[in-house]
Amino acid sequence: MRKLLLCLAVVLLGTIMDAVSLNGQRYGSWDVPCDGGLSPRFSAPFSHGVIYGGKEFLTNWSSVLGTRPLPSYNWYYASPDRNPTSKDGTSRWDNAGVYVHCWVERNPYYLTQHRDPVGYRGTVRPVTTACGEFGGGDTQTELFAVVSDEYDPYDSALTLSDGGGDCGSEGENTGSGTQYQPGDSTGGETVSWGTGEGNGGTSVCGQLAVVEYVCIDLWDDATGTWVEWGCGYVTTC
Repeated sequence: MRKLLLCLAVVLLGTIMDAVSLNGQRYGSWDVPCDGGLSPRFSAPFSHGVIYGGKEFLTNWSSVLGTRPLPSYNWYYASPDRNPTSKDGTSRWDNAGVYVHCWVERNPYYLTQHRDPVGYRGTVRPVTTACGEFGGGDTQTELFAVVSDEYDPYDSALTLSDGGGDCGSEGENTGSGTQYQPGDSTGGETVSWGTGEGNGGTSVCGQLAVVEYVCIDLWDDATGTWVEWGCGYVTTC
């Protein structure tokens, strides 16, 4: 009889533990694979877009990974424009990226999917310095000095007010229009400083031309510090 009672106790205990385990799977929170793409308001549906650098950005986001399933912590880049403009039109997010944590929360009343931004990359800056061509031109030849031995950031000919440019308007783009990313080979074509799209120019690197994303710093005598003039796409070799 004592042996029978002991067996029944073991069975009941196992049943209770199974119920607790089952309940833990049904209610609570846990990580899930991230989605391949995210909408502009993914972090707070019907509220706002991604806020970074004090500005709000409404843009779609695409995973940097092509494999599936995606991890529950995953990097995304702005799509289709890697350098989106803020909602108020005053700023631009160069090389925009957001690191997202994907998880779900479940209780007896509802199931909620969370896509929380937990990290960011890129630089937010005024539009006037985010997309202007160096010296106001629309070809990459004016930028070559920046990556050559002849480039002198102390040159008085360079000023912090240079580079208003035309922000690469669609009407002036006579090149391939291919959207290149850092590390891509262009086959000899130059790219737009502001967007990274092929603009039809001829790179001094020829067939060895590879796209890089660079930032230009100028020395400001007034403050005695380096000041970032702007960041953009160039071809190097």
